[in-house]
Amino acid sequence: MCVELIRGMGPLEEEYGKKGIAFLLVNAFEDEAAGRTFMEKSGMDRPWAFADAEGLEALGVHMAPTQVLVDGEGRVAWTSSFQSITEGVPAFRRALESVVAAK
Repeated sequence: MCVELIRGMGPLEEEYGKKGIAFLLVNAFEDEAAGRTFMEKSGMDRPWAFADAEGLEALGVHMAPTQVLVDGEGRVAWTSSFQSITEGVPAFRRALESVVAAK
């Protein structure tokens, strides 16, 4: 599920990257070495970071996959967990458009 959703975000990364919006994957439930192996095996060449329990709590992440939008002030502007790509990507796009419009 995570790989499918991450790949589904690709068009959004391309579109909004041109507008100065950065996307970062956060590996939440494995150690850093396992996260690196996962990214290599999945063939995804994207920026990512490892977050410990404290970091996840600060972002409001309680399950995977979770999408988090952080605004230009560094505040969490939107958080949601979706179980399907068909609902996740359109909802993320709507939230992203809202955050960008509020800039």
